[in-house]
Amino acid sequence: MVTYSRHMDTPTLTTQITARVTEAMERTGQTKNGLAKAIGTPRTTFNRKLDGHAQFTLVELFAISKLTKTPIGDFLPDPDLTRTG
Repeated sequence: MVTYSRHMDTPTLTTQITARVTEAMERTGQTKNGLAKAIGTPRTTFNRKLDGHAQFTLVELFAISKLTKTPIGDFLPDPDLTRTG
């Protein structure tokens, strides 16, 4: 699990979520292309989301959760360690 110290620059919400999605993908051996296809998102859109240029929808996070067997809550960051932006 990705952890952050309160004394470090805290990443944005999008950055934290994408890091956790990437971690779940790697842990379960999913590829970007395979996961994008499985959740019904175009590959280029999925890549933009993983790169932090767009946000995952809740529906997408639920699908990724199911496919990676990761509790949905694991994708959500600690609100005390999140900055907006």
